[in-house]
Amino acid sequence: EKGMGTTLIIAYVHQDKLYLAWCGDSRAYVFDNNGVDRTKPYDLPKLKILSNDHSYVWEKVIAGELTAEEARTHQYSNVITQSLGDPSSAPAPESAVFNLKSGQKIILCSDGLNSMLPDEIIEEILSSEGTIKENVDGLIHAANEAGGHDNTTVILLDIVNVPPSLDLESTPSRPQAITTKSGM
Repeated sequence: EKGMGTTLIIAYVHQDKLYLAWCGDSRAYVFDNNGVDRTKPYDLPKLKILSNDHSYVWEKVIAGELTAEEARTHQYSNVITQSLGDPSSAPAPESAVFNLKSGQKIILCSDGLNSMLPDEIIEEILSSEGTIKENVDGLIHAANEAGGHDNTTVILLDIVNVPPSLDLESTPSRPQAITTKSGM
């Protein structure tokens, strides 16, 4: 359809590092049954958002004007500020690098998941002892049961074997060379 764009999130895992790049409101999370480093008000005990949505409401969350849950249910939650394919606005993707630990799960998803489910439900589903397939199926099923108003894409990476010498605390490392926004 004319005037349509898309969002994108890319993850690359190399040794003990997760490299992310994104444009739009597709999202990355880290889940850890042993707990995550909670640095933002919306971080949960076991679930942390790694990317920043390029959306009107997420800008309000970052500014402290909305909570993450208020943003999820806001009347303008579908208004994105960046996408790929918008001829009137060149994308300016963001990127970040994170350390990985064995036992973590990395979730990449379209907004069809996080617009339908509060992060607490995502955390609860991932806390189950299910397989990767059972976790993904559970997330998609829950999003559909909650209304399923958008396509839902979920990719779940299970970090099973980070070498012990590299198994560091999961704190973001943001080298300047890859975090500068660029107009393409």
